[in-house]
Amino acid sequence: MDGDGRSEQEREALKSKGVHPIKVSEVESLYYMPAVLEAVATKLAELDGVNVENRVSEAKAAGITALAANQGLDRIAKKLATDEVWRNLVTAVPSEITDPMITFQLSSPYAEIKAKLEEFYTDNNYEELVRLASIRDSAFRDKVTTALSVSSKEQYQDIARRVIAQTPQLIADLRHEVADLTIDDIDH
Repeated sequence: MDGDGRSEQEREALKSKGVHPIKVSEVESLYYMPAVLEAVATKLAELDGVNVENRVSEAKAAGITALAANQGLDRIAKKLATDEVWRNLVTAVPSEITDPMITFQLSSPYAEIKAKLEEFYTDNNYEELVRLASIRDSAFRDKVTTALSVSSKEQYQDIARRVIAQTPQLIADLRHEVADLTIDDIDH
């Protein structure tokens, strides 16, 4: 299950039910985690000799800029807050609906989410922005791949899949992002 910007409280409630959402907002975000980005840049440098550190730095800056462009942080915060309110609303529905009036009172998570996004943006915290923000429907992936000199996000993701498959440490790192389960945690 996608993380969808779930709060730690939401994640823990799901885990108690045996559902383990991934730590990133969307599965596509895994391809853009720093370790994968660096591995892809290293593979590209083997072919064209471009400095890996510069390439990664430019790609991260392009991604961060893309997320913030056109009031992007506000849009992302609104979407994440709306999604969280909807999830909370569903869980707040009583099991029996016999009263003539049902009232819901939910706090808005918008201000907290927006502050977190702005903090990550101000600190140039690429990794946390990739974890929290929805990158699927933004210019983020296109801007990052362009900064890496890759022709498309599809080509980048193809390279990323190949590099991941060939790198045991990267596989281990991504497993940690997917779930914090150990074999002992899984019911047999």
